[in-house]
Amino acid sequence: MSEGQGDSGTDKWMGRENSEVHGGRRLPDRLVIRRAREFRLYTADGRRFVDLYLDNGRAILGHRTRTIGRRVLEEMSRTGGAALSGRWEARAWKALSRLFPGRNIAVFTGLGEAVAALRKISLLGPTARPTDPPCFYGARRGLCDAEYSPDVWYWRPFLPEEAMPPPEAIQLPILPVPAAFGIQVVTAPRRRRLPDGGQRPAEVAFAVLTRAIADLRSANSGGEPERDSKGRPRTRGQLSGRSERALSEVGDAWVARCGPYLVPRWCPLEESEAVRRFAEKGFYLGPSDRTTLVMPALLSRGELQALAGLTGGR
Repeated sequence: MSEGQGDSGTDKWMGRENSEVHGGRRLPDRLVIRRAREFRLYTADGRRFVDLYLDNGRAILGHRTRTIGRRVLEEMSRTGGAALSGRWEARAWKALSRLFPGRNIAVFTGLGEAVAALRKISLLGPTARPTDPPCFYGARRGLCDAEYSPDVWYWRPFLPEEAMPPPEAIQLPILPVPAAFGIQVVTAPRRRRLPDGGQRPAEVAFAVLTRAIADLRSANSGGEPERDSKGRPRTRGQLSGRSERALSEVGDAWVARCGPYLVPRWCPLEESEAVRRFAEKGFYLGPSDRTTLVMPALLSRGELQALAGLTGGR
């Protein structure tokens, strides 16, 4: 099976169509997203869109549900029966403690379960949303502070130091783990208690989490990435020189920049027009105007020029 064929149709590893991962979102012309690969989405009739949503940042290293699943299966097969003994869970906890040193950590089977658990013990109000650092520090127009919790924040990789969530806050890390694998991490300072994790995620979810953290560290360090059997890099650093140069060409007429994240400036009444304009140029903005956009690490020159034109850049 070729690489292109492996990403099409039904995802054998996850047992579902790739479109489910993206919520079956429709573009303005009613084209349905059927396939995701790297930083692009493909429709049933073969059209291609640059994905600025990237599964709410979970695909910041690229869409790789099949790739990371295959790699984890290979690694688990080498361990034999140890794959079912909790070995990967132990590795995941060790990796998490290194990524979030000095913090309490809990693991849930998804973001919805984590948010529900925080609401249950009154750490998050019944209607409040976790604060997203790019939106908060990007001075988003129309942002209603009352809707967002000052005590619960998302944590995103590659944010500048001045845009990191407060250390005293409870944090929901958005890690490069495909949402379909069913695992969500919550962290808090030592003095703050966290709710119990509830149902234990599957061992394979811990394996994917461990692999994702290793890939994230590799991309963040700027070091030599791990390569596949053909010598191609398996991860691409989001903060590469190419990505930084691309960000410098993006204007601020329609978006505010915060590290590799783009925060829409348009108000809800302008959303449909923005979606139409971006889609006409081949860009997917995600499910709603509340979405934090992500600058893809790899864009062609033509795609970059189109994005700069849409955002008032050079």
